[in-house]
Amino acid sequence: MKYTKLLLKRVVKLKKLKVLFVNQTSRFGGAERVLFDLLQHMDREKFEPILVAPKGELLEEAESLEINCIELEDFSQMETTRGKMKGADLFKTLSTRRKIGTIIKTVAPDVIYTNSVKAHILVNLKSQRIPTLVRLHDFPQSFNGFSKKLLTYSLQNAKHISCVSDSVNRDVSSILGKASASKSSFTYNGYNSVSPPSRHHQKRVIIAGWLLEWKGFIPFVEAMEIVAEKNADWEFVIAGDVARDASGSQEFASVLKERVAQSPHRERFLFTGGYKKISEVTCCHEHCIFVHASLKPDPLPTVILEAASLKLPIICSKLGGGSEILEHESSGHVISPNPTDIAQSVLNLIENADKRMHFGNKAYQKNVESFSMNHYINGMERRILELSRSGFE
Repeated sequence: MKYTKLLLKRVVKLKKLKVLFVNQTSRFGGAERVLFDLLQHMDREKFEPILVAPKGELLEEAESLEINCIELEDFSQMETTRGKMKGADLFKTLSTRRKIGTIIKTVAPDVIYTNSVKAHILVNLKSQRIPTLVRLHDFPQSFNGFSKKLLTYSLQNAKHISCVSDSVNRDVSSILGKASASKSSFTYNGYNSVSPPSRHHQKRVIIAGWLLEWKGFIPFVEAMEIVAEKNADWEFVIAGDVARDASGSQEFASVLKERVAQSPHRERFLFTGGYKKISEVTCCHEHCIFVHASLKPDPLPTVILEAASLKLPIICSKLGGGSEILEHESSGHVISPNPTDIAQSVLNLIENADKRMHFGNKAYQKNVESFSMNHYINGMERRILELSRSGFE
């Protein structure tokens, strides 16, 4: 028996490891961007990635990398995840679970990698014989009701939980207790640092993200109205689009645009619409301020990593993982996301060009040291390899 195990381990080393990635959406949010980074950069000599997701941009981009893709539209039919689950969703969950089970049986992967909450739940509703890796981009405590119970049960069934930040890892510990010590860890997402854009246009204070209420757009508008009373030189940019598969996004977009239309400083605001990279809407880093004003804990805001890679001075909500990226008053302003504090921080940076440059350079340096793409890819590859071996033990 021992000889058989050793032989199987040698086979694992020789053959490509088949990894089945499961994601609930093809809309490019932060979780999808870092998943695509992993698919793009992982060693294809060692790994054979296969992606399960609904039709859309993520699936199309993965296919362009010659990655085998399996289209599964059922995810988009499930309306609730974070709050109270509807009866219809429970029925759809069971139906979709059967389809995923068929895919797993057909593909026969060495490791299953789930990258979104619905995927975590559907794959891990029962313990799998194949090792499952949950890449957790959410705080479990932010869920409630039956959805929280389902997620907790699924995390218990997973072989390993890889959290995107230390704060998420600690949140998992509060849910799972001592059991989390051996099955939970954190590996930061990575971001390739690029040369900041050199074009010059109007000085800008920018907020960017999917148009969702909890992203803090309304406090940003109120803060910029305070700034506008004291400074006439800067324009206020709202970059982002409706998240079609996120509940309430369409309605909130209308509320936000109406709120700006009623502002006495409405001519200072600019809606740029959707973007792929925030470099598309930034000025040169000397004349740009980036604001992240999340009203709820954001596990590890990818958009902050992107802003840091451009050497932008950043004002960041202290809720969630942003404080793991920036150090208050050293590499950025880490504050409560209310209009007064946002406005004071923006005015402080507007009036101090040296501090803007200092914050931008320090954030960039931290990005290179702690959030490099190589560190992220190597960490995830190493974890996948460890899990693949655990399947033979």
